[in-house]
Amino acid sequence: MNAIALHLNRKLHETRDESARWQMVVESIGELEDLYSSLKDTPSRRDLSETELRLRHDIEQTRLEIEKNRTEARQSELTLQKEIEHVRLEIRETETRLQVEIRETETRLQIEIRETEGRLQKEIQQNRLEIREVDARLKIEIREAEGRLQKEIRQIDVELAKAMHRHTLWVIGSVGTILTGVRLIEWFLQHGGH
Repeated sequence: MNAIALHLNRKLHETRDESARWQMVVESIGELEDLYSSLKDTPSRRDLSETELRLRHDIEQTRLEIEKNRTEARQSELTLQKEIEHVRLEIRETETRLQVEIRETETRLQIEIRETEGRLQKEIQQNRLEIREVDARLKIEIREAEGRLQKEIRQIDVELAKAMHRHTLWVIGSVGTILTGVRLIEWFLQHGGH
């Protein structure tokens, strides 16, 4: 009988389903009845009362444990729900913080882009001014160089004309000298033969 009670107690602790527990209790009572009917000595009312009391005590203990387990399960569920809600709040806060950081970053980047564009435009304008200044200076230098070259060319032309004039005079002088020499030779030849 004690073995049946212990077996029933163990099964009741292992099973969570209420109807299955009652089914076990009924089956255990049936086993007890079979056990008592097989005994030669009929149990007394006192024995039955004690057994009933023990069974009722075990049932009550089982009910208390079931209730305790249900309470613990509800507390665990509440704790999990609180933790889940806490995690959700943290996720929402993180998303909000990230959105703010993204907006701030975008604003900062837009400002930096505008500043960079402004700086580049100023540099481009400065470069254009420098290019125009260099271009104007180069044009002046080219005109001055052209003027110098023209002067040098005119001077060379003058010197060349002078040199050609001198050369022409020398050629004319040389030709005149040769002609004079030829005439003298002719004269000597004509008069020297007499």
